[in-house]
Amino acid sequence: MNKDFDYKKYIPLLKKYEIIIASSIVIFVVVVMTFLLLIPNFDRAQNIYAQQQDLKRNRDVLQKKVNSLASIDAQYYKNNFAKIDQVLPTEKDYVSLFYTFDTLEQKTNVSLLKTDFQLGVISTNSAQLTRVPGSSAYVLPVGIQVLGSLSSIQNFIKALGDFSGRYITVDSFQIETKGGDAFIATLVGKAYFYPLPATLGSVDTPLPNMNSDEEKILNTIAKIQQTSSEEYSLPSSAVGKKNLFQ
Repeated sequence: MNKDFDYKKYIPLLKKYEIIIASSIVIFVVVVMTFLLLIPNFDRAQNIYAQQQDLKRNRDVLQKKVNSLASIDAQYYKNNFAKIDQVLPTEKDYVSLFYTFDTLEQKTNVSLLKTDFQLGVISTNSAQLTRVPGSSAYVLPVGIQVLGSLSSIQNFIKALGDFSGRYITVDSFQIETKGGDAFIATLVGKAYFYPLPATLGSVDTPLPNMNSDEEKILNTIAKIQQTSSEEYSLPSSAVGKKNLFQ
Protein backbone atom coordinates (compact mmCIF):
# COMPACT_ATOMS: atom_id res chain seq x y z
CA MET A 1 0.00 0.00 0.00
CA ASN A 2 1.46 3.34 -1.19
CA LYS A 3 1.78 6.09 1.33
CA ASP A 4 0.81 9.68 0.39
CA PHE A 5 3.75 11.93 -0.39
CA ASP A 6 4.57 13.90 2.74
CA TYR A 7 5.80 17.25 1.46
CA LYS A 8 5.53 18.94 4.86
CA LYS A 9 8.81 17.48 6.02
CA TYR A 10 10.59 19.27 3.11
CA ILE A 11 9.20 22.70 3.94
CA PRO A 12 11.89 23.56 6.51
CA LEU A 13 14.55 22.51 4.00
CA LEU A 14 13.01 24.69 1.26
CA LYS A 15 12.80 27.66 3.61
CA LYS A 16 16.43 27.16 4.56
CA TYR A 17 17.65 27.21 0.93
CA GLU A 18 14.91 29.31 -0.67
CA ILE A 19 17.30 32.16 -1.59
CA ILE A 20 19.71 29.79 -3.33
CA ILE A 21 16.89 27.97 -5.13
CA ALA A 22 15.23 31.22 -6.25
CA SER A 23 18.56 32.63 -7.43
CA SER A 24 19.29 29.44 -9.38
CA ILE A 25 15.90 29.57 -11.05
CA VAL A 26 16.40 33.23 -12.00
CA ILE A 27 19.88 32.52 -13.38
CA PHE A 28 18.57 29.54 -15.37
CA VAL A 29 15.73 31.61 -16.85
CA VAL A 30 18.14 34.45 -17.73
CA VAL A 31 20.55 32.03 -19.44
CA VAL A 32 17.74 30.39 -21.42
CA MET A 33 16.27 33.73 -22.45
CA THR A 34 19.74 34.99 -23.43
CA PHE A 35 20.28 32.08 -25.78
CA LEU A 36 16.76 32.23 -27.13
CA LEU A 37 16.35 35.98 -27.56
CA LEU A 38 19.37 38.13 -26.82
CA ILE A 39 22.13 36.37 -28.80
CA PRO A 40 20.03 36.10 -32.02
CA ASN A 41 19.29 39.81 -31.68
CA PHE A 42 23.03 40.50 -31.42
CA ASP A 43 23.55 38.53 -34.64
CA ARG A 44 20.78 40.46 -36.37
CA ALA A 45 22.28 43.74 -35.17
CA GLN A 46 25.69 42.74 -36.56
CA ASN A 47 24.11 41.78 -39.89
CA ILE A 48 22.24 45.08 -40.03
CA TYR A 49 25.47 46.97 -39.28
CA ALA A 50 27.36 45.03 -41.98
CA GLN A 51 24.58 45.78 -44.49
CA GLN A 52 24.73 49.45 -43.57
CA GLN A 53 28.50 49.46 -44.18
CA ASP A 54 28.00 47.76 -47.57
CA LEU A 55 25.35 50.30 -48.49
CA LYS A 56 27.68 53.12 -47.47
CA ARG A 57 30.51 51.71 -49.61
CA ASN A 58 28.16 51.20 -52.57
CA ARG A 59 26.81 54.73 -52.13
CA ASP A 60 30.36 56.12 -52.15
CA VAL A 61 31.21 54.13 -55.30
CA LEU A 62 27.99 55.27 -56.94
CA GLN A 63 28.70 58.90 -56.04
CA LYS A 64 32.18 58.65 -57.57
CA LYS A 65 30.62 57.08 -60.66
CA VAL A 66 28.08 59.91 -60.91
CA ASN A 67 30.87 62.49 -60.54
CA SER A 68 32.96 60.73 -63.22
CA LEU A 69 30.03 60.53 -65.63
CA ALA A 70 29.20 64.18 -65.01
CA SER A 71 32.75 65.19 -65.96
CA ILE A 72 32.76 63.20 -69.22
CA ASP A 73 32.19 65.04 -72.48
CA ALA A 74 29.62 62.66 -73.92
CA GLN A 75 29.54 64.45 -77.28
CA TYR A 76 33.32 64.02 -77.65
CA TYR A 77 33.07 60.24 -77.23
CA LYS A 78 29.98 60.08 -79.42
CA ASN A 79 31.73 61.96 -82.23
CA ASN A 80 34.83 59.76 -82.04
CA PHE A 81 33.21 56.37 -81.52
CA ALA A 82 33.14 55.66 -85.27
CA LYS A 83 36.85 56.47 -85.51
CA ILE A 84 37.64 54.20 -82.57
CA ASP A 85 35.58 51.42 -84.17
CA GLN A 86 37.57 51.91 -87.36
CA VAL A 87 40.86 51.37 -85.50
CA LEU A 88 39.63 48.69 -83.09
CA PRO A 89 36.30 47.29 -84.29
CA THR A 90 33.88 45.46 -82.05
CA GLU A 91 33.80 42.50 -84.47
CA LYS A 92 36.43 40.60 -86.45
CA ASP A 93 35.54 42.54 -89.62
CA TYR A 94 38.38 41.44 -91.90
CA VAL A 95 36.82 43.44 -94.75
CA SER A 96 38.24 46.53 -93.06
CA LEU A 97 41.65 44.81 -93.07
CA PHE A 98 41.51 44.59 -96.86
CA TYR A 99 40.52 48.23 -97.00
CA THR A 100 43.31 49.27 -94.62
CA PHE A 101 46.00 47.51 -96.65
CA ASP A 102 44.61 48.85 -99.91
CA THR A 103 44.70 52.41 -98.50
CA LEU A 104 48.24 52.03 -97.13
CA GLU A 105 49.40 50.50 -100.40
CA GLN A 106 48.42 53.68 -102.22
CA LYS A 107 49.56 55.96 -99.40
CA THR A 108 53.08 54.54 -99.04
CA ASN A 109 53.74 53.46 -102.66
CA VAL A 110 54.30 49.78 -101.90
CA SER A 111 52.84 46.87 -103.83
CA LEU A 112 50.94 44.36 -101.76
CA LEU A 113 52.01 40.88 -102.90
CA LYS A 114 50.28 38.66 -100.37
CA THR A 115 48.12 38.79 -97.26
CA ASP A 116 47.36 36.01 -94.85
CA PHE A 117 44.54 36.73 -92.38
CA GLN A 118 44.05 33.09 -91.37
CA LEU A 119 40.46 33.26 -92.58
CA GLY A 120 39.58 29.95 -90.94
CA VAL A 121 40.34 31.52 -87.58
CA ILE A 122 38.80 34.91 -88.31
CA SER A 123 35.55 33.71 -89.84
CA THR A 124 34.66 31.34 -86.99
CA ASN A 125 34.50 31.42 -83.21
CA SER A 126 37.60 29.26 -83.09
CA ALA A 127 39.38 28.49 -79.86
CA GLN A 128 42.57 29.67 -81.59
CA LEU A 129 41.49 33.25 -80.93
CA THR A 130 43.43 34.63 -77.99
CA ARG A 131 43.02 37.71 -75.83
CA VAL A 132 45.55 40.40 -75.17
CA PRO A 133 46.82 39.89 -71.58
CA GLY A 134 44.96 42.20 -69.21
CA SER A 135 42.48 43.25 -71.88
CA SER A 136 39.21 42.16 -73.50
CA ALA A 137 40.66 42.65 -76.98
CA TYR A 138 41.13 39.60 -79.21
CA VAL A 139 44.14 38.97 -81.44
CA LEU A 140 43.90 38.21 -85.17
CA PRO A 141 47.16 36.88 -86.67
CA VAL A 142 48.15 38.73 -89.85
CA GLY A 143 50.81 38.00 -92.46
CA ILE A 144 51.73 40.57 -95.13
CA GLN A 145 54.21 40.63 -98.01
CA VAL A 146 54.92 43.91 -99.81
CA LEU A 147 57.25 45.09 -102.58
CA GLY A 148 58.84 48.53 -102.59
CA SER A 149 61.85 50.64 -101.75
CA LEU A 150 63.35 50.64 -98.26
CA SER A 151 61.80 54.03 -97.50
CA SER A 152 58.35 53.04 -98.76
CA ILE A 153 58.46 49.79 -96.76
CA GLN A 154 59.53 51.75 -93.69
CA ASN A 155 56.63 54.16 -94.18
CA PHE A 156 54.25 51.22 -94.64
CA ILE A 157 55.34 49.60 -91.36
CA LYS A 158 55.03 52.93 -89.55
CA ALA A 159 51.58 53.57 -91.02
CA LEU A 160 50.27 50.24 -89.71
CA GLY A 161 50.15 51.77 -86.23
CA ASP A 162 49.23 55.39 -86.98
CA PHE A 163 45.50 54.82 -86.28
CA SER A 164 44.44 55.85 -89.79
CA GLY A 165 42.90 52.40 -90.27
CA ARG A 166 42.86 49.06 -88.45
CA TYR A 167 45.54 49.10 -85.77
CA ILE A 168 48.17 46.45 -86.59
CA THR A 169 51.33 45.62 -84.68
CA VAL A 170 54.38 44.02 -86.30
CA ASP A 171 56.02 41.16 -84.40
CA SER A 172 58.71 40.30 -86.94
CA PHE A 173 59.74 41.02 -90.53
CA GLN A 174 62.22 39.86 -93.13
CA ILE A 175 63.55 41.84 -96.07
CA GLU A 176 65.13 40.46 -99.23
CA THR A 177 66.46 42.38 -102.19
CA LYS A 178 64.96 42.07 -105.66
CA GLY A 179 67.68 44.12 -107.30
CA GLY A 180 68.23 47.83 -107.53
CA ASP A 181 65.98 49.78 -105.16
CA ALA A 182 63.35 47.02 -104.97
CA PHE A 183 62.88 44.95 -101.84
CA ILE A 184 60.34 42.42 -100.62
CA ALA A 185 59.32 42.62 -96.95
CA THR A 186 57.49 39.77 -95.25
CA LEU A 187 55.72 40.95 -92.09
CA VAL A 188 54.09 38.92 -89.33
CA GLY A 189 51.91 40.76 -86.85
CA LYS A 190 48.54 41.11 -85.18
CA ALA A 191 45.30 42.96 -85.77
CA TYR A 192 42.75 43.30 -82.99
CA PHE A 193 39.05 43.52 -82.28
CA TYR A 194 37.35 44.44 -79.02
CA PRO A 195 33.80 43.11 -78.45
CA LEU A 196 31.60 45.41 -76.41
CA PRO A 197 30.34 43.90 -73.14
CA ALA A 198 26.96 42.19 -73.35
CA THR A 199 25.80 43.86 -70.14
CA LEU A 200 26.50 47.20 -68.49
CA GLY A 201 27.14 45.67 -65.09
CA SER A 202 25.60 46.66 -61.79
CA VAL A 203 25.00 50.29 -60.91
CA ASP A 204 27.61 50.28 -58.16
CA THR A 205 30.37 48.80 -60.38
CA PRO A 206 33.27 51.29 -60.57
CA LEU A 207 34.03 52.83 -63.96
CA PRO A 208 37.31 51.73 -65.58
CA ASN A 209 39.97 54.41 -65.38
CA MET A 210 41.68 55.66 -68.53
CA ASN A 211 45.41 56.08 -68.08
CA SER A 212 47.49 58.80 -69.71
CA ASP A 213 48.65 56.57 -72.59
CA GLU A 214 45.07 55.63 -73.45
CA GLU A 215 44.06 59.30 -73.35
CA LYS A 216 46.88 60.15 -75.75
CA ILE A 217 45.75 57.39 -78.12
CA LEU A 218 42.16 58.64 -77.97
CA ASN A 219 43.26 62.22 -78.66
CA THR A 220 45.37 61.02 -81.60
CA ILE A 221 42.46 59.07 -83.06
CA ALA A 222 40.17 62.08 -82.58
CA LYS A 223 42.45 64.25 -84.74
CA ILE A 224 42.55 61.79 -87.65
CA GLN A 225 40.15 62.34 -90.50
CA GLN A 226 37.77 59.43 -90.65
CA THR A 227 37.73 57.23 -93.75
CA SER A 228 34.94 54.97 -94.83
CA SER A 229 35.24 51.39 -96.04
CA GLU A 230 32.20 52.01 -98.22
CA GLU A 231 34.63 53.51 -100.75
CA TYR A 232 36.31 50.12 -101.08
CA SER A 233 34.71 47.00 -102.48
CA LEU A 234 35.85 43.43 -102.92
CA PRO A 235 34.94 41.16 -105.85
CA SER A 236 31.88 39.02 -105.17
CA SER A 237 31.42 40.47 -101.69
CA ALA A 238 28.96 43.13 -100.62
CA VAL A 239 30.48 46.17 -99.00
CA GLY A 240 30.42 46.11 -95.22
CA LYS A 241 29.93 42.37 -94.84
CA LYS A 242 31.64 40.98 -91.78
CA ASN A 243 31.73 37.42 -93.15
CA LEU A 244 32.52 36.55 -96.77
CA PHE A 245 30.85 33.17 -96.35
CA GLN A 246 27.38 34.60 -95.64
